[in-house]
Parts: sequence; structure tokens; C-alpha cells
Amino acid sequence: MNDSKNNVQGIRHLLPVMLICFVTIVMYTIFVTFYCFLLLQVNVENQYVDEALLKDGYITLFTFHAILFLMIWSFYKTYNTSPGYVPNTHEWRVEPDVKRIKEREKTGELRYCAYSKVYKPDRSHYCRAIDKTVLKMDHYCPWLGEKAKQNIYNLGIEENFKQVLGENILTWYYGKTYKVTNTLKLNGIGLKSSNEEEIKNFLNKFDLNCMVYLIENEDIIYLEFHKKKECSYLFNFLNNNPRNCTTPFKFDIKAEYSNIKYDIKKDCSNIYSPTYEKLLQKSDGIFIYNDFLDLNMSNDIIQNYENDKWSKYTKNDEINISHYFYRGTPNKIYKTYCVQDASSFFPSAFLTKIKKLLGDKEPNQYTILKCHIKKSIEYIVESSYIFEDEIAFLVLENDLPMSFLDIKNESKTNLMIKKNTLIKIKGKLRYELIYGIPKKKSIQLDDQIVERETSYLIIFRFINKNNIEGMLAHKTRKEIIKDPKQENSCIPINVNEYSPEHLEKEYVMDVYNQIAQHFCYTRYKPWNNVENIINQEKEGNIIMDAGCGNGKNLKASSKYCFIGFDFSLYLLKTAKKRPNTDIFLANCINIPIKSNIADLCISIAVIHHLGTHESRRKAVSEMVRCTKIGGKVLIYVWAYEQKENVVGNRKFDSQDIFVPWYLQQQHLAETNADGVLDDKVGYTPTKKNLLKFQRYYHVFRKEELYDLCTSIDGVQVEDFFFDNNNWAILLKKKY
Repeated sequence: MNDSKNNVQGIRHLLPVMLICFVTIVMYTIFVTFYCFLLLQVNVENQYVDEALLKDGYITLFTFHAILFLMIWSFYKTYNTSPGYVPNTHEWRVEPDVKRIKEREKTGELRYCAYSKVYKPDRSHYCRAIDKTVLKMDHYCPWLGEKAKQNIYNLGIEENFKQVLGENILTWYYGKTYKVTNTLKLNGIGLKSSNEEEIKNFLNKFDLNCMVYLIENEDIIYLEFHKKKECSYLFNFLNNNPRNCTTPFKFDIKAEYSNIKYDIKKDCSNIYSPTYEKLLQKSDGIFIYNDFLDLNMSNDIIQNYENDKWSKYTKNDEINISHYFYRGTPNKIYKTYCVQDASSFFPSAFLTKIKKLLGDKEPNQYTILKCHIKKSIEYIVESSYIFEDEIAFLVLENDLPMSFLDIKNESKTNLMIKKNTLIKIKGKLRYELIYGIPKKKSIQLDDQIVERETSYLIIFRFINKNNIEGMLAHKTRKEIIKDPKQENSCIPINVNEYSPEHLEKEYVMDVYNQIAQHFCYTRYKPWNNVENIINQEKEGNIIMDAGCGNGKNLKASSKYCFIGFDFSLYLLKTAKKRPNTDIFLANCINIPIKSNIADLCISIAVIHHLGTHESRRKAVSEMVRCTKIGGKVLIYVWAYEQKENVVGNRKFDSQDIFVPWYLQQQHLAETNADGVLDDKVGYTPTKKNLLKFQRYYHVFRKEELYDLCTSIDGVQVEDFFFDNNNWAILLKKKY
């Protein structure tokens, strides 16, 4: 009976140890599999391996395993080292050496433990968890089984230190993947080695809208984006495309996600001043008007703010008028969520007075803040792209504490602004001097403490009229430009007069790079039969699009994992914006993906651009290789046998042809596939404002596509059909 009880207790004591082992194994598996293996680029062919990433992977793996080994060794030594306890010997049970024991009962007798049946030496007590007499400073530790920490304190501390270090290594390396923000920090480019014009030309190559922060005498710049996906795109491009002869820039740049923080000198005071001398010393662009409003007009504005009819516009204790300004990172401006007409909110006499003071200019953005003790305003740089270089503040009801941070000199000026005072800031100081309001119940005003009361702050801004339409454009739907009518005539060619490489580069890749933007306006949704076949796949299946172009097939459903590749960099820029996809630059003749990965592989209007029968067969073979056993391959090609009365039907005199594409010049790409400026390849000036490009096609006869696909080992034909003047075949991989 006792043996059974002891066994149960032994198992119970081991449960915490087993939990530690289980958690360690799970965390180890997650870290190594989902992080280290990505850095080591397992299953990536040698020619596509990133050496810098590989080196980082080896360092990470070695460091992690070294610390993990030390942690396990410390735990093992701690677990197996005996803490020491009073032995169950004749000496301690019957005849202890009284000279060695000084600590006794109040009666002067030796202390005797009725549980362990031994006399207690100095500084000892009975531990019920382990049924032994141990030193008083010892305690039972469930994480070490039936152990009491005593002489092994040093081992326990060492173990905890190494465990914390190991967890920090995990956190640090996971932190290197970063949380995506709207702000990028670029290291390797800045005013130290370049001028503003060079930096501007470099950023213009990416065709992205962002706000740029330059730092004097530093090769660091900050980019603030309106959309996280644009920020993520540039982050991936710069970090995954190291500087070499093919990249379009001379800078060696590393990008990292960041949040802009403003440094304040440590000696800045938190004491507020009732006078404005310190602020006026900044520049002659600051103007202060005391007693700007009389009491009646001030009360009218405050009562109007509290009126219930404006409650639907009140958010976070503020009302926006004319335009809604999101004062965050990044700045955003909206025409909705605000009171549209300022005259419906403010008295006409007030608007007239403001307009006269601001140089006969009427502000087109007003923000009214209710500043109570629980509301604070953080320091934010307001975009010079959105606003003009003038801003004004008007305080109502009660005095208001405000801080003005000079981001250039890292100094802060704390002021107690009196009620009905207006402050106007113009010029470059409009952006160098940013304001904030503290979240404090009381303020130290010179040598006294004053209690805050609720105030109202009106901010007057001028939105740049030249940029306002661009800022509001993301709230409106883009108009799809109609495709100019394309000719149905085709030019037959003799492929023996061209090399396959020349055909595929000049008359396919270079052309699609030039027409990419225009192509995306005309090819923006998947064909019905293609979408139906995709939707037959199980949720979570991997679908590979060989020659994905602008990714029109990748948005058929978000419940699948899409892999897409194409050899046109400019079409991929559009495809990159699709959700739930992995996109990369590659050629379908040599697909850099391991075998048996995709549940479904689709190739829509791709292999008819290849110049030889051998390359077309190689492309199909590569698609089959990348498909799982039991998976399917769907291939569409242009049919030689055309039906009339079908959109886009043509009459072919040869299987190898040039097909014209008429392009509006505003859609013409300015750079080629290598990202550098180039002449307009492969085009002929034709009608007004149109350019004519020739694309190479090999149109397939019915039996040709069937014979090509069945010549591949390990596949069987599931379906073969004609769809809108295209031949389509659905293959199933058997082995």
C-alpha cells in the first residue's frame, strides 16, 4: 500500500519537470523549424541561396544551441545534486553530540522532530513535501521534483540565468522579423554621402508616395508611408536585393521597420512658464495674440461644441471641420467624418476675424479638442505634403499647458497658455516645432503647483490645395481606363530566322515589361473555368501559378495558399499586392521550387510564348515535377482553330506569329526588366498617342497540345476542352 502511494507521489512530483521538458521541446521545434530553417534556406537550390541570410542562419543556430545546452546541463546538475538533509543514523536518532547543537527548546532540551524521528541540528526544520529535515533556508521546488534548494542555490541561479538568456535569444531573433509599421528606417543613404536631389531621384524609382525625414550629417533617412503594404514592399525589395550590377541604385541599403521617436535632452525641465519669451526666441515666425476673443464669442463656440447635434462628429473628445485629420502615423486626411461647412459651426464674426488675422486666407481644416486631465496629445510631425507652412492655436475656457518640442535642437519649451490666447506659427518652424499636451491633473507653474481645468483648443490648418485631390484619391474608386481597340491582324514569322532566346526576350519579356501597367487595366479577373477549377480544391491547398503575370488568378479565393512566379518584374509588382500569396521572379523552364509541393498547378496563356517545342515540353515537365502525386496541372494555350463571333477571334496563316499590342503612351514603362532606363524596345510609333508592340505567339493545334502533355511520364489526362478560342488540358500526376 505504501509502495503504491509513494509511486503516485513520485509521479505527481515529476509532472512539473515533465512540463518543463515538454515546453522546451515545443519551443525548440517552433524556433528551429519556422525560423532557423528559413534562414538556412532548406530545399532552396544553390544558385538561389542568399549567402548573407545563410550566414545569419548558422550564427543563430549555433548561438541558440550553445545556450540551450548550457540551460539543459544546469537543469540536469541542479536536479541531480542533493541539497543535504539530516541523516537517519543512530547518532541523530538516539545520541546526538550536544556540543554541536546550540539551538534548543525554551526548556533547554534538544529539538526533536516527531515526523522524521531525528534530533534537529541548528537552523533546520522539517519539510513535509520531501519528508526530510533540512536547513531552514531550504524550500521545496516543484520544478526540480523531490528536491530542496540549499547548497544548489548557485546552480539554480545559474540555470535561471541561462534560461532567461535563452528566452531572450528567442525573442531577439524573432524580433528581427519585425512588426510591420508604416515607417522604414534606411541605413546607408542620407545627407552625409548624398544630396537631397540624389535621394529624391533614388526614391522616385520606386513610384511610392511617402514622407521623407532627412537627418543632417547622417546616412540615415526615415520614410513614412500611408499604406503598410507599400512600406512592406520596399522593405522586402531593399533587403532581398543586395546592391550589384543589376540593381538600379548605387547605395548599399538596409531597411528596417521603425517608429519615429523624438529625442529630448535630459536636462529639459518639466516646469511650465506663464510667459512666452522662450517660445518667441525660437524665430520671427511665431506670433502671439492675447485676449483674441471676448468672453461672449468664446462661450458661444463652447456651447456649440457641447450641442447634441454635433455628437455624431465628436470622436475622442474632438470635432473636425471641413476635413477630418487623422493625427497619427502616417497622417491621413478625409472628407468624411467631419462637419462639412465651417459657417454652420462657428459664428460668422469669428470666421471673419480669423480670416483677417491669417492674411485673408480661410483655413480649410479645423480641429476642436476638449482638453481634460485624461486627454493627452502626443508629439507628431504633420505632413508637409498635406499642409501648408502655417498653423494657429486658440485656447478657450481655461488656461492650457502646452509643450513645444524643437525636433532639430532636441529642446522642449513648456508654456501655460492663457485662455483666449492665439498663437500663430509660420515658415519652416511650422514643421520643426511640434506640440503636445500632457495628461496631468496638476502642473508645476514656476514655483507653485496648480490644478488643471478643462480647456478647449482650436487648431487652424491650411491643406495644400495642389495635393488635396491626391490625398483623397484613396477613398474613391479608380476608374478603369478602356483598352484601345486592338487589331485582329497577325504577322506570320519564320522562327528559324530568330534564336529562341531573342524571341522570348525581345518579343515577350521586354514587351510585357513595357506594357505591364496597361495590361493590368485590361486583364484584372480570372476566367470562369479557371476559377471553377481552383475552387474545387480543398481549403488550405497550395496552388502554384506558373506565369502568374499581374496575379489576376491569385485572388480567386483567400482560403488557399498561392505561389506565383513570372519573368516580368513589372507585372509582379502588381501581383505582389495580392493577399495570401508568395510571389517571386522566375522562368517556367527552370522553376526554383522543390518537387511535389503544389496541389494544383495552373499555367494560363504562358507556354505559347516559348520559342521551341523542347522548351514548351520542358516547361510542362517542370510544372508536373512541382505538383504532388495525385495533384493536378491545368494548362491553357491559344488555339490555332478559332471560332467566329467570339471576343478576340483571329485568323492565323501560321502557327508562329507576331500579335500587335497598341499602348497608350501614359502607360509606357520608363525602365526595363533590369530596373534601368532604356530605350523603348520593340515598339513602332503608329496612331496618335499609341505605340505598337509585337508579341510572339506559337498557337497550338488540338492534337499538338494533347501529344505534348501525354509525352510527359507519370501523368494522365483528366479533361481536354476548348474555352474561348483556347485549348485547355487538365492533367493528373500519377507518380
